[in-house]
Amino acid sequence: MNTILVPVDYSNACLKALEVALNLASRLNGQVLLCHIYHPPVFVEAEEDIEDDPEALAMEEAGTKQEALVKLRDFAQLVKANSPEQVPVGFTVQAGNVVEELQKLIKDKAVTMVVLGSRKQTSILNKVFGTTTEKLLKEATCPVLAVPESAQSNPFGRVVYATALEPYEENALRILVQAKNQYNSTIAVLYVENTGLQEAIDVDGRKKSLLKEFSQQQLIFSQVKSKDVAKGIEDYVQSFNADLVAFTVSHHTFWQDLFKSSVTSRLLHELDLPLLAFPINTPPINFGLAEDREVVP
Repeated sequence: MNTILVPVDYSNACLKALEVALNLASRLNGQVLLCHIYHPPVFVEAEEDIEDDPEALAMEEAGTKQEALVKLRDFAQLVKANSPEQVPVGFTVQAGNVVEELQKLIKDKAVTMVVLGSRKQTSILNKVFGTTTEKLLKEATCPVLAVPESAQSNPFGRVVYATALEPYEENALRILVQAKNQYNSTIAVLYVENTGLQEAIDVDGRKKSLLKEFSQQQLIFSQVKSKDVAKGIEDYVQSFNADLVAFTVSHHTFWQDLFKSSVTSRLLHELDLPLLAFPINTPPINFGLAEDREVVP
């Protein structure tokens, strides 16, 4: 069964991510797992007596966890009562480093996708290189969808997949084609030819190899030229009226240049679009039937 993991911090961005996750889970015949991660209590010098008492320390931490658990349980019940989607909702509370605990959950619960909120005021350098989202984008073994507060509950209407024309992108494209069938999406595969580079690549050959199993009805291929890859994507996304930008994470120069660019900050900050990042070894996603739903504890 597909499991959508939603980190919860009770912010407006988190609420929007939850709305998207519920919609996605209903299409994937899945469940939503809410997770709140808190930092264990830290004691100051004035509390030396407590620090020297392991039992008191354990009681203090247990109280913190219980408080977090009660709050998240009430939140989960509220979600179930008010959600139009008939989706199973579970919850868990963990203590420790946010990224490490999320990584454990991704593995232990066989998470299909992480959906988390991103605040509009956060720049791309903070959002992608220096925050939870950034670390998950680089390290997660499942797709990660970062959702701004202003996003639609269904961000899969018009999707731009920015491609480097690499073979490892096939898995991500397969998943997007499945999403197309569920959401009636329009998917554009965009290649930006960097005119500032002297090294030329065989675009036609790579395109043919990457898209060999897909029809023109499934994917639209577009190629533009720009001295700045990020600016080329930004211009295309605007003209395409995209709802979401997707890509596969790698250490390819194409993406290193993209992430360093201030234009990408405008793409995700000013345009405020959801960002869907696939790992290179993206596992397939099963779009099952409703009657197959079985909640995983």
